[in-house]
Formats: sequence, C-alpha cells, structure tokens
Amino acid sequence: MKPPLREEDVIEQAFETIRSRHPRIAGTLKTIWGYQECSDYLQKLVFNGSDPTDLKRAGFDPEVADALLQLSRMHKVDKS
Repeated sequence: MKPPLREEDVIEQAFETIRSRHPRIAGTLKTIWGYQECSDYLQKLVFNGSDPTDLKRAGFDPEVADALLQLSRMHKVDKS
C-alpha cells in the first residue's frame, strides 16, 4: 500500500490537472497563490463554473472542477 501523498504533492497534482487544460488559469493561480486574491479567484471559478474574464467558456470538466475544489480547500493565505 502506498503512503498518503504529502499536501505539497496533492497541490502540485491539482495544479498540473488545471495546467494541462487551462494553462492561463493555472498561471494566474500560481501567481496569486498564498494571497487572499487567490481564495477569491478560486471561489469565482468554482461557483461560476468558468474563468470570470473568459466570456466564451462555460463550465469545467469534472477533473478540473475537482482540482479547483482541492486547491480551494488547501489554500492558505500567507499573513506575513
């Protein structure tokens, strides 16, 4: 039986899932990771089902939606 993945590995896998289908969104998330803006952006992505700046896109496939939810649950704002 494999040991459970470390939190960092789960986060990286979620980023890779998003990056493979939505590189611009993944890039934005990486840039703002650790800041309150990332929590806000993730919430908009999850609840709106698309990138708020991309009017042509509607919804994410299940793997990406799951990865976004994982990141949303694991994101911590750096208060330093």
